[in-house]
Amino acid sequence: MSSMNPAVERQDAVPRHAGTNAASRSIADRLDITVTDRIESVEDIWRALEEEGTASVYQRYEWTRASLPTLEINENRSPFIVTGRLDGRPAFVLPLSVKGRVFRKLSWIGGSHVNFSMGLYSRELLQGVQPGDMTRIMQRVCRMVPGIGYVKLCCQPVEWRGHRNPMFDLPHQRAMNPAFMMTLDGGFEATLAHGNAKRKRKKYRQQCRIADEAGGWKFLVPRDAEGISRLLDIFIEQKSQRLRDKGITDIFGTRKAQRFLMNLALKSASMEEPLLQFYGLEIDGKVRAVFGGGVHQGHLSGYFSSISTDEFSAMSPGEMLLWLVVEKSCANGMTCFDLGGGDERYKRSWCNVEIGMFDVILPVNSMGYPLVLASRLMNWGKRVVRENPHTWWLVGMLRKLRKSVRVPGKQP
Repeated sequence: MSSMNPAVERQDAVPRHAGTNAASRSIADRLDITVTDRIESVEDIWRALEEEGTASVYQRYEWTRASLPTLEINENRSPFIVTGRLDGRPAFVLPLSVKGRVFRKLSWIGGSHVNFSMGLYSRELLQGVQPGDMTRIMQRVCRMVPGIGYVKLCCQPVEWRGHRNPMFDLPHQRAMNPAFMMTLDGGFEATLAHGNAKRKRKKYRQQCRIADEAGGWKFLVPRDAEGISRLLDIFIEQKSQRLRDKGITDIFGTRKAQRFLMNLALKSASMEEPLLQFYGLEIDGKVRAVFGGGVHQGHLSGYFSSISTDEFSAMSPGEMLLWLVVEKSCANGMTCFDLGGGDERYKRSWCNVEIGMFDVILPVNSMGYPLVLASRLMNWGKRVVRENPHTWWLVGMLRKLRKSVRVPGKQP
């Protein structure tokens, strides 16, 4: 995608007809919409909307900027950042990207690295948007770049921080997985009570005893380059081993993805609310579990985790580390802590909020219709399989079988 000039790639608001006033016109018609591939050119409006607190850490300006020369290039995506102003005031930023030459797809920046994909919206827009407005807005957006075949905006929360996602008004389907979150504003004891507090306490005491008898343990929260690099290397090693064993593609396996994580964590070292903070659990001198998450306005979002495959696996070092992270988050005054998408037992034992997730997959031109149909069917099939314990177990077995019959020497 060639470089754009924001002053050129622009659609002004629909002209007001005589006898009408601003209040009677729809929001979609009052918006001035601009598109750019240079994130620096929209930093002011982005940071203004970031302060409104209607998005997640994955939509923070610095998080997105760090992803452009790493994740986006790695996936051959070009930034397509859409901004909207409502009667001159910041209204939204849609951090999008374009991929493909013949069959061009419009999707979210960050791709599978983002647990919650969404735009940044002003409270004014969220309170004033009406049915049909987002359809007209997206129609205007798609006309601003030639050749877009279809739109695929997946992994969106139905609601976020008490605000309904305006894109939920577009034709959509339920996402493959819900997401899970715990509220922390009642303190650690109240957070424990979300699930079986007695069972969690008993298990934590057992874990501490095993770790003490093995030579002691440490809770690591590094803010220096050496400590961050150590946990990053261990995370990559642990994660890649686990995913290889399961026959699953490793999204953290590329050098660009690893450089992205390192850059985020180093940039966060001096931040009160880090874009990425590594946590580690060390037992008997070795790191047995790693957790990573970022913060936006008191909300900690879990990004990734890993555990070792050794004699300590049976004691669940990942769950012990999660206890410590939750405890520290409560002590630091965090209000929410999400564990991302995916329905797992440990998430339900800690979390008291289930976040509904949805996908928007829409054709833009005639070439996009078969791609949209195939994509919708694939997403539907994945969701059906994931929700059935028997078929999900079978998928796991098939992945392991595929891994075991790969040609020797071929990269996984």
